[in-house]
Amino acid sequence: VCSSDLNDPITVNVLDVNSLSFSGSAGQLFSLSNNISSGTIFSVNDISGFPSFRINANGTISTNEFSGNFGIGLSNPYYKLQVIGTLGVSGGVAFTSTTATTSSSTGALVVSGGAAIGSSLSVGGSILLWNASNYTALKYTGANNITYTLPTADGTAGQSLHTNGSGTLYWA
Repeated sequence: VCSSDLNDPITVNVLDVNSLSFSGSAGQLFSLSNNISSGTIFSVNDISGFPSFRINANGTISTNEFSGNFGIGLSNPYYKLQVIGTLGVSGGVAFTSTTATTSSSTGALVVSGGAAIGSSLSVGGSILLWNASNYTALKYTGANNITYTLPTADGTAGQSLHTNGSGTLYWA
């Protein structure tokens, strides 16, 4: 048992399952297990005893499973995961949402300040262009794959986009 200047001791217990448990007056602070074949081998818990951060023997690292937010580059995040700075992702990013929405302020991914895509973008629905009060939707309902190629220059007044029947668009 160690005592701090505030007279709030941290107790270290060696458990029968070959684990160390560090506890304070509010409950278990963190634990460390020698069983590296299954289960949790390290965890840091919140005041209710739920793990805020844990490492499992299978290599899975979990954080904020039950509550709280996770911030990178800031100390008081507003979202479940909030990054201040540049975020790099190699590979794919999958988003899921349990509710349908037509609001620009909710959904699986909200980007403020712009976004750049260095390759293709696949959209499994409509593309909504939103101006904070109304939107214009682009939607393709055909059965065939088609790529439309836009003209390289702007048209003149009164012209509209036409197709040559093979996906090339031109002003006429």
